[in-house]
Amino acid sequence: MNELHIEGMTCESCALQVKQALEAVPGVGSAEVSYRRRHAAIRADSGVSTEPLIAAVDRAGYRARQKEGTRQAVECGG
Repeated sequence: MNELHIEGMTCESCALQVKQALEAVPGVGSAEVSYRRRHAAIRADSGVSTEPLIAAVDRAGYRARQKEGTRQAVECGG
């Protein structure tokens, strides 16, 4: 699971916009977004890295970064 810290959300509508942006990224199964906690938890295929997730949030008009203490998803080589 990828976790992002997101700045700029002020209401549930913002959280919905971020959720939709994240779920539009190929390989993302679902995203749970909380504007109050400034947090997004994303379930995605193992090949989905953090960069396209952050880019999707940025395109939606918010600022995202990988949450400290979480690992970036990497594709399995086996």
